[in-house]
Amino acid sequence: MKTKIIKETTAEFVGRERPMAGSIDDGMRKEKSHAIPYELDDGPLSKADITWIKQEAKPFLPKGKLIKSSSLM
Repeated sequence: MKTKIIKETTAEFVGRERPMAGSIDDGMRKEKSHAIPYELDDGPLSKADITWIKQEAKPFLPKGKLIKSSSLM
């Protein structure tokens, strides 16, 4: 079986020759250029914050011996 090699430009492949595809691409480009502003956070967590989070999460973590099991059946 022979494979047919087709040469086409990237623009032809993605459809830039078609007016509709071009306008969709232009709209998406404009949308990306308008970043939605958001309120900045307080920055990275401090060591005290991380310690507090770990203490709060500890009661919800599994307890007991770790059991590792694997089988095919």
